[in-house]
Amino acid sequence: MSTKVPARATAIKQLEMAIEIIKEELNAKEVTLTESKIMFNEKDLKALDKTVDFIVNILTNEPPNSWAQVAATPSPPAAVQSKVATEKKLQLEKARKERTQYEVTLTTSDAPASMNKVIASTPYKDITEHLQKTVDKATLPDKPQLQGVNKLGRDRVHIQVKMSEGVKAIKDANIN
Repeated sequence: MSTKVPARATAIKQLEMAIEIIKEELNAKEVTLTESKIMFNEKDLKALDKTVDFIVNILTNEPPNSWAQVAATPSPPAAVQSKVATEKKLQLEKARKERTQYEVTLTTSDAPASMNKVIASTPYKDITEHLQKTVDKATLPDKPQLQGVNKLGRDRVHIQVKMSEGVKAIKDANIN
């Protein structure tokens, strides 16, 4: 593997030199072909430049690693792993805070046992429709639109609302 790196570096340098020569010739904007002259405009130059870059990428890319090579590579240091884990935790915490702006949690712990059985056996869509009708009947300034619900255990239901103002209105309304 160490012998491929210098050979690759040499090949890249040679390709870069060839590209520069081609670019210099193209920038002259004149190519002579048997008895006729062809002028290149900017669009042609950009297209040719893209093609040359494509060819360079094909020639310089290494083939994909085999499973054995992947398994043989050492895992990243613990410091890198902990940094990634910390970033992931921060990202999840930020997402959780954003979600709470659009969610209301209802508890059914004070409700009769029969009500909890009904909620447990009712599909999410039907619960959402029923709760939307209840919110529409309430005297709220803006009629909040519900997106959906999630059942959390036996005595809690999460309601997702489309706008954060709807969450505040539902909490302030004290709907039973």
